[in-house]
Amino acid sequence: MVHCEIDIRADDGLREARRRLRRLRERAINLGPAWNALLDWFADEERKQFRTEGTRWGRRWDPLQAETRTSKRSAGYPRDVLVRTHELRDQLTRRPFGVERFDAHEAVLGTTLSYARFHQRGTENIPRRKLFDARRVRDEGVTGRAVISWVVHGRASTRARA
Repeated sequence: MVHCEIDIRADDGLREARRRLRRLRERAINLGPAWNALLDWFADEERKQFRTEGTRWGRRWDPLQAETRTSKRSAGYPRDVLVRTHELRDQLTRRPFGVERFDAHEAVLGTTLSYARFHQRGTENIPRRKLFDARRVRDEGVTGRAVISWVVHGRASTRARA
């Protein structure tokens, strides 16, 4: 004689599993919230890059030449490296960026200023002063954390939980 029993069916757990998998799939189809979190993170990191004059993404930017410092001072420009009109800094540290596009599976960001590439890569007359380092962003794993945080946990964040 049975005094107490519980009837457990696989259907109960499967329904919940299917519901959770459906939500995961829906979030994986549209990574927009993950990209939004990633771009916010990037703006914060770029503010550090300008504030530290390059050390966030590598080595400190070369100081301005004496003649450039004098020219900037006499024209009333700020003495900061890579800041004259604030346009370059603003396009990389404030959202929306100068270039900001993202869709379900890709994000693109940057600046519309043609001279930015000369600073990023350097020229014969302009020292290389990295505005950002795509390899270091990739190596830090922030993109993966943003995607995992969104798809797995439903949170738009660059800090994924285990």
